[in-house]
Amino acid sequence: LGYPDARKVVRASNSTLFASYRAKDSSRNDTYQIFVSKSTNNGQSWKLTNSSEAVSVQTDNFNQRVPSLFYSSKTLYVVWYGADNHSASDKNHQIFFSKSSNGGKSFSKPKNIYFVDGYYGQDTWQEHPIIYKAANRLIVVWEGKDKNNSLQQIKLSSSDDDGDSWQVPVNINPDKNRTFSRPSLLLAGGRLWMFCYSGSDNGSNNVIYSAFSTDTGRNWSKWLPLTDDSQDSRHITSVADMNGQV
Repeated sequence: LGYPDARKVVRASNSTLFASYRAKDSSRNDTYQIFVSKSTNNGQSWKLTNSSEAVSVQTDNFNQRVPSLFYSSKTLYVVWYGADNHSASDKNHQIFFSKSSNGGKSFSKPKNIYFVDGYYGQDTWQEHPIIYKAANRLIVVWEGKDKNNSLQQIKLSSSDDDGDSWQVPVNINPDKNRTFSRPSLLLAGGRLWMFCYSGSDNGSNNVIYSAFSTDTGRNWSKWLPLTDDSQDSRHITSVADMNGQV
């Protein structure tokens, strides 16, 4: 399943679940590809979707990793990171998107959300995405370098046409001297919440940080530390209850 920060399992109904993961695909030179399985009996049994083909099958023979799911309005959305012919190397990771509107029978052709150039000719580094939908707006956040940042920042791109096109990624509260990693995203209490981890202000152990948006990701509060640096804190997973309590 990979890292726990991204949402790997979603519920479509009282009895229908979807789960995403990476697995080696013998038909793709044993590279890792993204698969989605479906259960219609509340997890008692599972079956591969997409005619048992990888969702990422059209990104050529490069490894694909760490998927994240979201389900809304009878549509299943999936994002992950990997390489394709554009980046032409397993080290040049980009963020990919696909969706299914027929219960997983088929998925759209994988789309590179937005190609991000590397830092001064270095390998590109876009990893660990998570997807959410709020007010009919698809939002994907991830960690990545870019031509102006040698350290990973938390990036956000959004789509107002259900994933057909994506806006230029922006860095959330960037800091050139700090690496931000493994974002988590959810909607609760009328706010879009984001969590990640980064080094503390004194440069010792990693700390969990949060920020929120009241306009579906267009503007964000400053990072607020949730943990102290007495111990190393990483890989947050966030949920909200029926009362909107995070």
